[in-house]
Amino acid sequence: MPVNPISINAAIGTGNISPIGSAKAGEVDFKDLLSESMDKLNSIIQDSNAAGEALATGSIDDIHSAMIAAEKADLALQFTIQIRNKIIDAYNEIMHMQI
Repeated sequence: MPVNPISINAAIGTGNISPIGSAKAGEVDFKDLLSESMDKLNSIIQDSNAAGEALATGSIDDIHSAMIAAEKADLALQFTIQIRNKIIDAYNEIMHMQI
Protein backbone atom coordinates (compact mmCIF):
# COMPACT_ATOMS: atom_id res chain seq x y z
CA MET A 1 0.00 0.00 0.00
CA PRO A 2 1.69 3.28 -1.08
CA VAL A 3 2.12 6.06 1.43
CA ASN A 4 1.33 9.60 0.30
CA PRO A 5 3.78 12.16 1.67
CA ILE A 6 2.38 15.21 3.41
CA SER A 7 3.36 18.45 1.80
CA ILE A 8 4.88 21.14 4.01
CA ASN A 9 2.40 23.75 2.76
CA ALA A 10 -0.57 21.54 3.63
CA ALA A 11 0.83 20.79 7.09
CA ILE A 12 1.48 24.46 7.86
CA GLY A 13 -1.84 25.62 6.49
CA THR A 14 -3.87 23.29 8.71
CA GLY A 15 -1.87 23.78 11.93
CA ASN A 16 -3.41 25.03 15.14
CA ILE A 17 -0.60 27.46 15.90
CA SER A 18 -1.43 31.13 15.44
CA PRO A 19 0.36 34.43 16.00
CA ILE A 20 0.18 35.93 19.48
CA GLY A 21 -3.14 37.55 20.22
CA SER A 22 -4.91 36.19 17.14
CA ALA A 23 -6.15 32.83 18.39
CA LYS A 24 -9.48 31.90 16.92
CA ALA A 25 -12.03 29.47 18.29
CA GLY A 26 -10.50 25.97 18.40
CA GLU A 27 -6.90 27.21 18.13
CA VAL A 28 -4.36 27.17 20.93
CA ASP A 29 -1.98 29.98 21.90
CA PHE A 30 1.63 29.01 22.54
CA LYS A 31 1.31 30.59 25.99
CA ASP A 32 -1.66 28.36 26.83
CA LEU A 33 0.09 25.27 25.47
CA LEU A 34 3.20 26.05 27.52
CA SER A 35 1.16 26.69 30.66
CA GLU A 36 -0.76 23.43 30.22
CA SER A 37 2.48 21.50 29.69
CA MET A 38 4.01 23.00 32.85
CA ASP A 39 0.88 22.05 34.80
CA LYS A 40 1.16 18.45 33.52
CA LEU A 41 4.85 18.33 34.46
CA ASN A 42 4.05 19.65 37.94
CA SER A 43 1.33 17.02 38.33
CA ILE A 44 3.70 14.21 37.30
CA ILE A 45 6.33 15.42 39.78
CA GLN A 46 3.75 15.68 42.58
CA ASP A 47 2.56 12.13 41.83
CA SER A 48 6.15 10.93 42.00
CA ASN A 49 6.70 12.68 45.33
CA ALA A 50 3.49 11.22 46.73
CA ALA A 51 4.50 7.71 45.62
CA GLY A 52 7.93 8.15 47.21
CA GLU A 53 6.43 9.37 50.48
CA ALA A 54 3.93 6.50 50.51
CA LEU A 55 6.75 4.03 49.96
CA ALA A 56 8.89 5.63 52.68
CA THR A 57 6.08 5.63 55.22
CA GLY A 58 5.15 2.04 54.42
CA SER A 59 1.62 2.77 53.29
CA ILE A 60 2.36 0.94 50.02
CA ASP A 61 4.56 -2.09 49.44
CA ASP A 62 4.75 -1.82 45.65
CA ILE A 63 8.22 -0.47 44.96
CA HIS A 64 7.71 -0.92 41.21
CA SER A 65 4.95 1.66 40.91
CA ALA A 66 6.96 4.14 42.99
CA MET A 67 10.03 3.65 40.78
CA ILE A 68 7.95 3.96 37.61
CA ALA A 69 6.48 7.24 38.91
CA ALA A 70 9.97 8.52 39.76
CA GLU A 71 11.31 7.61 36.30
CA LYS A 72 8.28 9.22 34.62
CA ALA A 73 8.98 12.43 36.53
CA ASP A 74 12.68 12.29 35.68
CA LEU A 75 12.03 11.75 31.97
CA ALA A 76 9.38 14.48 31.85
CA LEU A 77 11.76 16.93 33.54
CA GLN A 78 14.65 16.01 31.22
CA PHE A 79 12.38 16.43 28.20
CA THR A 80 11.21 19.83 29.44
CA ILE A 81 14.80 20.96 30.02
CA GLN A 82 15.78 19.89 26.50
CA ILE A 83 12.84 21.81 25.03
CA ARG A 84 13.87 24.87 27.03
CA ASN A 85 17.44 24.53 25.76
CA LYS A 86 16.24 24.32 22.15
CA ILE A 87 14.04 27.40 22.60
CA ILE A 88 16.98 29.34 24.07
CA ASP A 89 19.23 28.21 21.20
CA ALA A 90 16.63 29.33 18.66
CA TYR A 91 16.24 32.68 20.43
CA ASN A 92 20.01 33.23 20.49
CA GLU A 93 20.26 32.35 16.81
CA ILE A 94 17.50 34.84 15.95
CA MET A 95 19.21 37.53 18.03
CA HIS A 96 22.49 37.02 16.12
CA MET A 97 20.84 37.41 12.73
CA GLN A 98 21.74 40.50 10.74
CA ILE A 99 18.83 42.63 9.60
